[in-house]
Amino acid sequence: MTSIRISGKSEKFGNLTTSDEFLSWEIADIISENRMRRLLSEMARSAVVLDSVKYGGLNIGTKAHASFIENDDFLASREDSRHQVRFGQMVLNGADFREQPELVAVKPYDDRADLYREWAAHEYINSIFDRQVGFVNLGVYNDDDGTESIISQYDHDVISFDASFWAGDDDPASALRPAVMQRHAVLGMNGLGMFHGSRMTHGDAQAKNLAADRMGPRAIDLETARILDTDSIDDQTTFDQTRKDISSFIQSMGMVEANRQKVVEALNQEETKQRIVLAYEEGVRSGRAALRGEYVPDFGKYNHDSIRDDLNYLTK
Repeated sequence: MTSIRISGKSEKFGNLTTSDEFLSWEIADIISENRMRRLLSEMARSAVVLDSVKYGGLNIGTKAHASFIENDDFLASREDSRHQVRFGQMVLNGADFREQPELVAVKPYDDRADLYREWAAHEYINSIFDRQVGFVNLGVYNDDDGTESIISQYDHDVISFDASFWAGDDDPASALRPAVMQRHAVLGMNGLGMFHGSRMTHGDAQAKNLAADRMGPRAIDLETARILDTDSIDDQTTFDQTRKDISSFIQSMGMVEANRQKVVEALNQEETKQRIVLAYEEGVRSGRAALRGEYVPDFGKYNHDSIRDDLNYLTK
């Protein structure tokens, strides 16, 4: 998890401690949410608390502290995060360790409930699959103003799909190539299928909030995610939530009016639409399989026609 120390102006994050309380955050329920609120309420301003499971090898004493070096180069393919997430390097120092660097993303929250949902959703989705699908949560940071943030491990090769569908004049011309948009549409729908099949809805499945790395779909921006209750998994409300995710993603692909015609041309072929539909269905199957026998409805079959309807509406 360590990396080469980067240069730049260092910002003090403050006193550093660890906690095993984060283990309870893996389950999204009222009890663990109350424990999360207690941990955050007890945090001092300008302080970092790291997950002791992920930092068990560090002997963090009373004088340990953390600092942060922001680096705009890490914003590549994440321009929409410029006013939300900060990217750079966290540096840890203590009595028994010096200059322990870690590339990180620091995401602030106005509402603790959003912070809790995002943490729990990434822990959940990473526990389901045999590869990393969500971000690796490292800890939380409380700044001078009392704004609380999740510190997560930075993954350099994650590209969100607004990089293609919402590309601007300054972006590479390749961003709006038909093959790139088709691939991102397929990966986005495959990712939604994976989430739905593994009992999670996204809640804000726009192109900027879905991504992939070289291994496949990735889950990002999960503060509105919901881990579905097994007792209500067959309720109409649950099916409606999966359809809302699908419609949000498909509609967002054509959101930038200047790009809309190119998006339509790239996705208007019947073969392409079929690939997108099948990608979602395949994702649902992989999500259901990852749960190893736990019952989840066949959302792929249920949403088949609505995916095609949304695609036809987008490309009409």
